[in-house]
Amino acid sequence: WRAACCCCALALACAAAPLCFERDSQTTARVPAPGEISYQIHSYNDLRQWPQLLRRGVRHFKVDPTYLNSSMCAQILHVNAEDGCLPLTHDNPVAALPQSAAVRFDTLQSLLDFVTLPSNRHFFTTDRVSIALCLKFRDGNICGNRRAMAVLRQFFAAATQTIFQAGVNVEFILDGALTPGYVRGCMRSEFQPWVSTWVPSRDPWEAGFSDDPALGYDRFQVLDMQAEGLAAGLWVDIMRHFTYGKFSADKYPLLVWEPSDQADFALLSSLYLAGRPHPRGLMFSINIDPARFEVFTATDRDSSDTAWNFAFPSIVNATQPHVVVVDGHTVVVYTDAQTGLTCWATREAPHRAECLTEELSLLPPLSVTAWDPARLLISDYAGRYCVFDVAAAHSGGPVRLAHAAYGTAGSSSAVIATARGCVFGACALVLLVDGGASCGAALRVNGQMACLCESCVVKRGSVAAAMDDARGLLLVVAAVADQARGRVLAWTLRLDASTGMVSEGPNLIASTVGDTPSVSIVHHDRDFFIMIVHGDAFCWNSEEQNKQATVALCDQVPVRNAGVLGYSYGYLTDWLRHATAIPAPELTPCVANGIVHGSYDSGTDPSVHAFVTDAGTVSFVEAHTGPTADVPCKCGRPDFAKVGGRLVLDRFTVVAERK
Repeated sequence: WRAACCCCALALACAAAPLCFERDSQTTARVPAPGEISYQIHSYNDLRQWPQLLRRGVRHFKVDPTYLNSSMCAQILHVNAEDGCLPLTHDNPVAALPQSAAVRFDTLQSLLDFVTLPSNRHFFTTDRVSIALCLKFRDGNICGNRRAMAVLRQFFAAATQTIFQAGVNVEFILDGALTPGYVRGCMRSEFQPWVSTWVPSRDPWEAGFSDDPALGYDRFQVLDMQAEGLAAGLWVDIMRHFTYGKFSADKYPLLVWEPSDQADFALLSSLYLAGRPHPRGLMFSINIDPARFEVFTATDRDSSDTAWNFAFPSIVNATQPHVVVVDGHTVVVYTDAQTGLTCWATREAPHRAECLTEELSLLPPLSVTAWDPARLLISDYAGRYCVFDVAAAHSGGPVRLAHAAYGTAGSSSAVIATARGCVFGACALVLLVDGGASCGAALRVNGQMACLCESCVVKRGSVAAAMDDARGLLLVVAAVADQARGRVLAWTLRLDASTGMVSEGPNLIASTVGDTPSVSIVHHDRDFFIMIVHGDAFCWNSEEQNKQATVALCDQVPVRNAGVLGYSYGYLTDWLRHATAIPAPELTPCVANGIVHGSYDSGTDPSVHAFVTDAGTVSFVEAHTGPTADVPCKCGRPDFAKVGGRLVLDRFTVVAERK
């Protein structure tokens, strides 16, 4: 009967629109309104990740409580629970024995404890936070299990009391084995007034169009559409032709679970946008990093968007790009792999690239930074540099670089990267150099040499500088790729403006697996905002990693993942706090020290430039070369047809608030 009902639904939908289920170009999709395409964090069951997520604005979560009987609670959680327990894990920890017995699992009770912690409570008292409980029950019909129901009722009572007594603005949503599906009639009256998701591929079809309380249909209030398998857009396409049934004017967004690849996000979004707008928009339930989701769903309408994933349409031979915002233009300087010339292009005039003459072109790897608000400094590994005036055609024409000065850094060592900083009108050229046998990487400024890492083997690195005139200091941040250890290391160094001498540092502030780092620094809110991006980063979050029961997500051992681009950002005070962490300052999304860390895209040779907007907020732009092969990526696959081998600009939301 159910199969016949579903077939009828498909037939009706396709009769109304014969082109349904096809990835056709005849569907006209409108441009989404800001915030109309959003996300719910899925299977982030290790609560150590939540402080960073909450700080960056995440307010929609889905966790996976799994019911274990008392004997399994003793064996896996090492607790005595007569009726059973509810650890947060998607995959079956019983099947993962004996490894799962050593895993640190959070539970539904630790979730309640987390919500009421003084350090977290403020996140839950302003905007409403929704937490979907996707229960995993693997022992038949849960309605017939007295002990399981007792444990769930205990949690419901504790959660209700916590919400009331702590005054937190939290809503729990029933999902998985907690919904009143065909065989779970007991759930029609349990856990009132919490609402339930309705999954059209498995729940009663009529419940998508009726609120009959006698059948429990009134509990189904969140449309939750599957988007996996060959027909990724199947249920979105069906439901839009039914104008989303009873959910068309609902207070909950339309939910889609749980794509990870950019092409799937594009397909599903276009199907939704071709239909009737929903007052709460479309929400994807995602296992990937929120920054990667923002990049993958960027509309690329114009340069004012908060998220970018812009591929230059005709630049396919760019290597080692460097991005800088100067004179109001986003300029990317790169080396053309075919000609060897130093070239540049801008986001504002993306169809045209310009190149320096062979006489003026420098040898890669290059370093590019702002000399002042209207000029660029481009240097090479031999220590040669050119300063260029940025002649910006504000009428919309291309940016041109006019040669202004040429010189050498005067260093006998190989120059890895350069920067320029000024305090009280006194300027210094900061060099990140290969110190040779005595020092693998060093900073050279005002005739002083500060060794960063004696044993490092360095070929690629980055350096940036920013001033604080009020305190009379220049802050330098440098990062290198240590080839000997396969790690990215970063330091800060302070110079006193009155003496020109180093007053503090170098201080190691970060260490992580990876390669090809780029750093940027900007003075903001009486502090320094520092951002680091790098290649071959560890992908912390994916469907596989979020759901595994053999290791807690935050206890994974990071390894280099080829082509994954990572990010880290925070204020200097946060970085220094991070630097004092024990063990060494490993970058991770699992600590609440003000640093935000994760992965945002795939490609090679990332470059970042942070800046303060006209509105006084911090933003940034990043450039890299897109993947050269269309290979799967567990943490989200880029759309190769769009970005493959091209010069790409990314941007996502940064939450720059001093902790």
